[in-house]
Amino acid sequence: MRALLNWIEPKLPAAEEEAYRIHFLAPDRARAVASFAIVLVLMLGVFVLEISYLGAAEIVPVATIRVLFFAFSFGIFVMTRGPATPQSLDRAALVWSIGFAAQLIALMYVRPASRIDDVGMMVVTLAVYAFSPASLARRVVPAFLVCVGYIVVLATARDMPLASLWPTIFIFVAINALGIVASARLETQRRRQFHSQEELRRSILERDALIDRLRQSHKMESMGRIVGGVAHDFNNILGTMLASVEFLLDELPANSTSRADAETIRGSVKRGAELTQQLLAFSRQQVLEPKVVSLNELVADTQRMLMRTIGEDVAIRVSLGEHLSAVRVDPGQVQQILLNLSVNARDAMPSGGTLAIHTRNMTLTESAAMSHSIAEPGQYVVLTVSDDGTGMGAATLAQIFEPFFTTKPKGRGTGLGLSTVFGIVEQSGGHIRVASTLGHGTTFEIFLPAVNERPSPIEEPREAPLPRGHETILLAEDDEALRTLTARILTAQGYRVLEASDGVEALRVAETHTGTLDLLTTDMVMPSMGGHDLANELSARRPGLKVLFVSGYTDDAVGRGELQPGDAFLQKPVDPRMLARKVRQLLDGSLVGG
Repeated sequence: MRALLNWIEPKLPAAEEEAYRIHFLAPDRARAVASFAIVLVLMLGVFVLEISYLGAAEIVPVATIRVLFFAFSFGIFVMTRGPATPQSLDRAALVWSIGFAAQLIALMYVRPASRIDDVGMMVVTLAVYAFSPASLARRVVPAFLVCVGYIVVLATARDMPLASLWPTIFIFVAINALGIVASARLETQRRRQFHSQEELRRSILERDALIDRLRQSHKMESMGRIVGGVAHDFNNILGTMLASVEFLLDELPANSTSRADAETIRGSVKRGAELTQQLLAFSRQQVLEPKVVSLNELVADTQRMLMRTIGEDVAIRVSLGEHLSAVRVDPGQVQQILLNLSVNARDAMPSGGTLAIHTRNMTLTESAAMSHSIAEPGQYVVLTVSDDGTGMGAATLAQIFEPFFTTKPKGRGTGLGLSTVFGIVEQSGGHIRVASTLGHGTTFEIFLPAVNERPSPIEEPREAPLPRGHETILLAEDDEALRTLTARILTAQGYRVLEASDGVEALRVAETHTGTLDLLTTDMVMPSMGGHDLANELSARRPGLKVLFVSGYTDDAVGRGELQPGDAFLQKPVDPRMLARKVRQLLDGSLVGG
């Protein structure tokens, strides 16, 4: 029976049905209260007429039933005065309707028969279907009770044979059928209207999110052009300074006062390099080195560093999801995300608090709106970082990913922390969602696409003596000062270095060199011929030649698809130690790309 009624009045999917009931809760409650009041007023009027026309012996049982029902109705009203839910409203409507039907049947037994009883019962049956806010199944129960009870009264109290009641039974069946079909059609129409409105609302939200994402993308692109124009030359300058100060430090004694000055210079150069990396990150122009890793291992590995960074007044609570899927990300960049979000959380809790980090798998069955993006359906691994700090208002929340936007006092922040996080997440193919309320903390959710591959173990960095070699390296770099210092670094490690100022000269040097050529180290952006074209040309002439790309600005290389997954790459400014290790790994074959 219930299945038949659900077919007649189909419901929306569970979540949408609940939203539909909540949306119409206020008008449904108002309709129920209005129906309740009208029925009671009409019953009071009928009761007054009954007092006038019925004798003393007849009015007593009628009055008793009426008073009991009024008391019952008052009790229902008192019990439902609090905050209503669709379920509580359904229950109240069902109970009151059954009570109303029972009271009518009882009155039929004690009150003299009337020629309008049939009409009255038909009106009551239709009223139950028309005014009850409950589901169809709960509308049918009191309506059937009224009709069946009335037939029983006619057959027993009024001694009418069942054979003579078939016209009344037929009319009641028709009345119930009419009530079921008509009320179901009205409710179904209302559901369809709500569904259409929800579809329109979701479409508008998706459109707004896409417009927001496009606006953000254009802003990033504009900033990226500015950053890219500066990053290449600025990184060349930083690279020259870093290499020079490293040579100075190698020559200065440990107790020299000049050594402290040189270390200060090195620290400043590295901070400048970090700032450039942040600019490239938020504009999504840095080169990532993605690996299939376990996010749980990354979080656990980063937790030790966070304990030293955040301070003792902030408690770190880590909850790692079980059977977590792997993700393809740059491990160093994910650790940077965790560090930036954790530092922001610490600053939002000046008096201490709790920083919560947890991971979990999540399946999106439909598109979901994120901060400045739309996440497509699929499997994701979610990294959540939350705090119980000061939180943010709507105005601040709308700007947190803007480059150089900060709420910190002057001199305490660059305004690039969250914009860097946003850029890394977007460049990794993920999404970010943030929720915050003033005084109630902030929650960041990072959605990273899950991959069905075995994660690689995370290698712990180890300090080791700089590796040496004897191979021949062709160095192509258009910045003369940087080229000279890079050649000096490689020569100091035992390599033979051939220098060229651009791609054309590098081809000429390679042509005149009669010996073996083991490695090409080239800048990506050079006059006459860029690093990618040079590498292709030389690889064709010298099969097996290994190539190491170096650049401070990767937009051209990555944007045109010149730098492919598996290509070995170093971001300027290059630390001399990192250069020596990368070259040795590439020559030994222990480094495949990245």
